[in-house]
Amino acid sequence: VDAASVLVELGVKAREQGIDVRAAALGHTEGNIIIVNNDINSVQDLKGKSFAIPHKQSTQKVLVDCMLENAGLSEKDVQVVEMSPPEMPSALAVGQIAGYSVAEPFGSLALEMGNGKVFEDPDHLWHDNICCALVFNGQFVDEHHELAKAFTKAYLDAGKYLDEHPEAQKEISLKYMKFKDPVIERSLQVIGFGDLALTEDRYNALVHHMTHIDLIKKVPTYSEFVDTSLLP
Repeated sequence: VDAASVLVELGVKAREQGIDVRAAALGHTEGNIIIVNNDINSVQDLKGKSFAIPHKQSTQKVLVDCMLENAGLSEKDVQVVEMSPPEMPSALAVGQIAGYSVAEPFGSLALEMGNGKVFEDPDHLWHDNICCALVFNGQFVDEHHELAKAFTKAYLDAGKYLDEHPEAQKEISLKYMKFKDPVIERSLQVIGFGDLALTEDRYNALVHHMTHIDLIKKVPTYSEFVDTSLLP
């Protein structure tokens, strides 16, 4: 694989392990959501219950740990489980889990089904939280730098286009994602595509959170992980 859209924490972790992965841009900004069943009214209500995240190396994991810490709890009090996002709404509906943290539209799907409600505001837990990143295989960048740079430009141009043409966001989303209109519409209200720069400030906030919850030990420098030479 020459390039991929990955959970940004996975990319940083790979770099820590010596894998030559280089980030070029974010996939989107914001767009994360925390959902609980209708019986949960406080973080304390989650004690002893199961709570789902898509992956241990994820912004969703960071948000859950921040939420628990702010309430004086930890993962010792709540069973945090990994689960595929498409499975989360149905797992919530049947009571397999009490809630989940995920990227849209899998939160809005539970709201549309009437099986859950929005809980904590992710932006209050981590302002300007990020989720996914476009990363390249370092060897590919070295051997095909101009192609990687052209791909990055097209990727950023696509984000700019979506930001400037909100009507196209829904049209394109419905083409590739089989969700009802209300699910897509709500999701797009909380997702941004216009500012996809993985800035040093955003990176520093990311690795701060990763270090705080022991997702990483040896932090790659900004220049080690983000290849600014790929930017237009």
